[in-house]
Amino acid sequence: FPSHDIIGGRYNCIVLQTYAPSYCFVSGNAIVGAKDSCINETDNSVIVGGKNHYIGECADYSAIVGGRGNEIYGADTYYSAIVAGSYNCICYSSSDSAIVAGCGNIIYYSCKSVVGGGNNYIYCSSYSSILSGCCNSTCCVISSSIVSGYGNYICCQCNSAIVGGEFNCIEGWDGGIYCNNTIVGGRDNCIAQYAGSNTIVNGCDNRIEGESYYNAIVAGERNCLNYAYCSSVVGGCDNRICDSSSSVIMGGEENCIDNNGRSNIIAGGCCNYMCCGCMNAIVGGYYNSMERRTEYSTILGGCCNQICGGFGSCYFGAPFCTTCYSCGIVCQSAIVSGEDNEIYRGIVTGKQIGRAHV
Repeated sequence: FPSHDIIGGRYNCIVLQTYAPSYCFVSGNAIVGAKDSCINETDNSVIVGGKNHYIGECADYSAIVGGRGNEIYGADTYYSAIVAGSYNCICYSSSDSAIVAGCGNIIYYSCKSVVGGGNNYIYCSSYSSILSGCCNSTCCVISSSIVSGYGNYICCQCNSAIVGGEFNCIEGWDGGIYCNNTIVGGRDNCIAQYAGSNTIVNGCDNRIEGESYYNAIVAGERNCLNYAYCSSVVGGCDNRICDSSSSVIMGGEENCIDNNGRSNIIAGGCCNYMCCGCMNAIVGGYYNSMERRTEYSTILGGCCNQICGGFGSCYFGAPFCTTCYSCGIVCQSAIVSGEDNEIYRGIVTGKQIGRAHV
């Protein structure tokens, strides 16, 4: 008969093989100095100290050290451990995993994963971790981590991380696995859909979504990048970069770079808009716009100024501007301050307050 040991403690038990499957071998278990604890149909496992612990159902080569009410059980839950804490659980196909202290943490169908903190949950993941914090969770992730914070969530990702903050989310769609996304601090920030290699640092309600890659949002509130590439929003509120690349919005409110914009910048101001242009800048001001194939042009401050490669206006916020490609190009033009100044394919109209240059 295989050897088992109970050394000290009170009301402990080791149950030999009864209803366990034939592949569960029962030998070499030990309980040392615990109370009301049990090892059931498991091979070479140990409980040291604590109270109300359970290791069972083929969770071989596993250990619980200290704490209260901790459990390790289920087939293929090998080489796992819980150290201290209370009411933590590692179960079912969760081999080589560990929970270190904390309360109410769960690792379920996840291998080579680590959890600390309280009420954190890792499900169907591998090589992943939640190191502290409360009510954080991961689902279907590989090599991803949550470091502290509250209510943060990562799903369908690899090599992604959330560091602090609360209610931040990184998630993929349609069952795909998307990679290398990071959120640091803040609240209610989200990287979603098909986005990869993006970063959000602090702020609130900021979003990166769609097929967006190598982008960043730093601080601010309700800023958004959608189908963007190598672009950034720094601070401000309700700013948006959509279907554009290598562009930047710095501060301000409700500024937008849209529809195939490339290498553009909006610095401050409110409700400024760019569409279908490249290498352009709007600095400050209110309701200034560049539309329809403008290049290397600038608007400095002022109100309701416009540089446009064709007559009329693009529809603000349209998902795609179908008329831009038939327009002429306005190149190397500038409006400096003033109100209601306009450059249309080299023609200056309007009040001409301030200075307009073609």
